Amino acid sequence: MHLVDTPDPVPDAARYGHIHAGYVAPAHTGEGIGSRLLERVHAVGERDDVNVDVFVADAWFHGGADSPARLLRAHDYEVVHAHSIAGHADGPCPKCGQSCTCEAALAVRSARAG
Repeated sequence: MHLVDTPDPVPDAARYGHIHAGYVAPAHTGEGIGSRLLERVHAVGERDDVNVDVFVADAWFHGGADSPARLLRAHDYEVVHAHSIAGHADGPCPKCGQSCTCEAALAVRSARAG
């Protein structure tokens, strides 16, 4: 998993859906694209022929207005692990500026939640 060194916080399940690195072009943030994408991924994962039990998202939570923290929480994800990665950039953080608050995070959502 990206930036996380243990799977311990992830609940046991027969089948997982891994969500990684979804980005929306800066000119289109706030238009609901990320939400629609997650809804589509959930719908596919929850089909009877796929049958995902738990969705797992590894994410970069940052100080920008478009941090995935808000998006994931709005879609019933629980953050089960987070740790600081402040100082990940040479110079100011591209999202937070001088005072970096970036975290590597692992979030989980039970299938058929919400």
